[in-house]
Amino acid sequence: MECSTCDRFVARTGGRLRLFFLPAYAPEPNPDEWVNQNLRTRVARQAVADEHELAAAMHAGMRRLQKRPDIVRAFFADPHLAYITR
Repeated sequence: MECSTCDRFVARTGGRLRLFFLPAYAPEPNPDEWVNQNLRTRVARQAVADEHELAAAMHAGMRRLQKRPDIVRAFFADPHLAYITR
């Protein structure tokens, strides 16, 4: 995908920003998928009675990740996400 406006914007950042165009469906190189998988795994171990309890469990899982940046940093150790730290 070409975008001259994007190219000009990126050029003005002096190398601080680079664009990576991922395939339409590419869960492995998408860091959001690592967060989602972590939440799904934790919440699946809990018994919830309804959608309100499920939402509360998901929010609690997100709060846990906010308080544990070491877990989030560990997601980026995966080789699929190496492009982010280059």
